[in-house]
Amino acid sequence: MREEDKWTRELLCPSLRAELPNEIVIECGQPLLYSVNINSYQKIDGKYVANLSSQNSRGKGSYETDLLLSEKVGENEFVPLVVCESKLGMMTTHDMITYNQKAGEHKKLHKGLRYGVVIAGCKKGGITLQKILNHGCENFDFIFCFKDLVPTEEEWQKFSDLIKHQIEESKYLHNILSGEKKSKDSFVSFERDTRTK
Repeated sequence: MREEDKWTRELLCPSLRAELPNEIVIECGQPLLYSVNINSYQKIDGKYVANLSSQNSRGKGSYETDLLLSEKVGENEFVPLVVCESKLGMMTTHDMITYNQKAGEHKKLHKGLRYGVVIAGCKKGGITLQKILNHGCENFDFIFCFKDLVPTEEEWQKFSDLIKHQIEESKYLHNILSGEKKSKDSFVSFERDTRTK
């Protein structure tokens, strides 16, 4: 098991579980689709419906996520809300390009998905963020750097608030995109959020 996986499973997941409501499912190593193949179209009641072929396992149209936060919407049904990729110490240029591409592929299928990177033991947080922003990582919705492997109380509070905000943003976007809140009288707004601190 990679050190990042161990840190995510042993520290990040249980700490977030204590902070989030029960309808938010937290999973480590969960595959998430990035590709769906259309086998054929079928006409049903005068409308064309796509017959899809996909398998949700690593390497078969899916990438494994370090941490996936989802909303449980049925017995065996969930909506992916937030993905956190974990790194320890630093991110290389190769890591940034790879994660950015992975985030973009996931977000093509999951339109309301929020995607971020969490770095623990990041002694040079400002330099790391400059590096990430300079490499055009436009598919990241957030990046968070903990100075050490164990977050301070202040760091954890900021991270927890950020994740809660990302969950709410994802749910809001999902509702807009699913058309569940359509009404002639309703007013909807959208703004790309940029928070830095």
